[in-house]
Amino acid sequence: MTRYFVDTNCLLGLTFVNDRWYPDAKRLFDTDNTIYTGKNAVYEYCSSTEDNSRRSADIRLDRDEGLYGEKRAKLRLKLRQFGKMLQTYSDDELGIETVMDEYVERFDMKESEEKEVRPRLQKYFEWYFEKEGELTRRTAREAARKLKDVLMERSIKHKDQIEARVYLEPMRDREYPDVEKRLKEWPVHMKNNADIALICDAVFLKEEIGISHFVTGDFTDIYSNQDWIHENLGFSVLYLLETFAGEETPTASIDLGN
Repeated sequence: MTRYFVDTNCLLGLTFVNDRWYPDAKRLFDTDNTIYTGKNAVYEYCSSTEDNSRRSADIRLDRDEGLYGEKRAKLRLKLRQFGKMLQTYSDDELGIETVMDEYVERFDMKESEEKEVRPRLQKYFEWYFEKEGELTRRTAREAARKLKDVLMERSIKHKDQIEARVYLEPMRDREYPDVEKRLKEWPVHMKNNADIALICDAVFLKEEIGISHFVTGDFTDIYSNQDWIHENLGFSVLYLLETFAGEETPTASIDLGN
């Protein structure tokens, strides 16, 4: 059975249904392969606070700080603002494009993110308004409230699934100064220390339990150096949006049945 190492993007992608990486992350986690991660990914995902560091933090998958806590707080706030903004329109002014434009604006999406997320969220709103038989200020408010409830509930459920599915042990207990040095030099020139730490976690797991693939949503620094990493560190790098891409179901955007 293949042993994957996943980075922070994969963990966040599965956790939040409105994340651009959700469909691909779900397909990754739905495989029968064994999934590992490292202490640096978990630190970023749910264990970092203003008062700790990578070295001092109590790193566990059952914590709710880090990017997980930040994204939940942002999600709650932005969806509340989104619902309120929809109420500034009259019934005649509201249409599906208006609803989606407001959603994109509230979340300040980049073009690449909007391209991934907007079609999936639009399917949800179209489904909801068709179910209600109309698109009005009332149904728009209810759709926004329902979306907030579903996304918040799913983030808890999916994080529980990650705790049950992903192995954090064995946890790295040694440093790799030579690997760090080589990643910073030509031809890699990696400058992000967090990415270097993730790769060192994967090197440790390669040595300890034989992980064969590093799955990432980071195209720029990690995936772009896939050939060097495979040749020099002994595991392949898979890009989440390419390797696990596939067809979506009509309600895949909010995963209503799961």
